[in-house]
Parts: sequence; C-alpha cells; structure tokens
Amino acid sequence: MDKGEQEAFAETINYPVRKAAHATEYAVLGILVLVRCKYQKKWNRKRMILTAWGISTMYAATDEIHQLFVPGRACMVTDVMIDSAGALTGILFASALAAIIIGRNREQKHQK
Repeated sequence: MDKGEQEAFAETINYPVRKAAHATEYAVLGILVLVRCKYQKKWNRKRMILTAWGISTMYAATDEIHQLFVPGRACMVTDVMIDSAGALTGILFASALAAIIIGRNREQKHQK
C-alpha cells in the first residue's frame, strides 16, 4: 500500500476500533462494579446486575458531559449507549461465568 492507501485504511478503521475499545473499557468497569456489588450479601443477582449496569451507565453519561468542557471533544448520546452496552455485556458475561462455576462447584460437592 502506498501512503495514501494506508491513510485511507487507517481512517476507515479508526472509528470502529475506538468504539470497540471504549466498549471493552466499560465491560471491564461493569465487571469491577459487579464484583463490588457481590459484597452486598442481601442483594439478589438481578439487583446486583441492574445496580452495576446503572452505575456504569451513569459514569458513561458523566464522562460525556465532562467532554462538553474539553476543547475539541463532543458530548454524544451514542457514545453513552455504546459504553452502556459494553458494560452490560461485561456484566452479563461475568454473571454467566460465575453461575457456571458455582453450578460446577455444587455438582462436585454432591458427587462426593
């Protein structure tokens, strides 16, 4: 590829790569918040998931509002939606993985 083709290719993948990176960052945030919610002993799984997602989404919204005050940046609802979807994906993945692990541990205890 010549330099012009390289720059065109970089421009083409820049947006989706940045958005995927943001979604991944918020997936990690969602998982970390979910882990913290696990310490609320009286909370059921649904409440933990909704709380973790709500906190992660609120953080995404405040991050976008902060960008209103940063020169060259914009506040975009679509970014909040992408970040929120990333957080929910991470939360659901971690929750499903925990359920599988807990189920296996229970099975092993019953087999002994």
